[in-house]
Amino acid sequence: MVTVPAKSLEKNWFPSAQENYAIIKEKVLQSLQQPEDADSFHLDPPFQFSLKPTENFYFDPDKRFMLRWLAKLFFFQLYKGRMEHQTAFWETGKIVSGLYGLQITRLFMRKRTQSS
Repeated sequence: MVTVPAKSLEKNWFPSAQENYAIIKEKVLQSLQQPEDADSFHLDPPFQFSLKPTENFYFDPDKRFMLRWLAKLFFFQLYKGRMEHQTAFWETGKIVSGLYGLQITRLFMRKRTQSS
């Protein structure tokens, strides 16, 4: 397995699509040239996720939006999620479900104001 970085928040690095294409192409060619070095990669469920918003945002589990009841059902019951002001945690049996959880948490985000 060869990993390919897509972006880095820590380094403030957000490459363009063309830059990413070149990086991915280089890594794919590298991996094809060294098949004997390939190791298997296996992850076992449950998969645990967490998300921390930037300092300008926070989570509000009481935020009102369309189909909020459905988002809450998925996040808090199916994904065993919990949400604090600055962090959301959830757990799933499939990685794809965890990524859906990521989208759900974004629905509960609010932008900070002077009073929040």
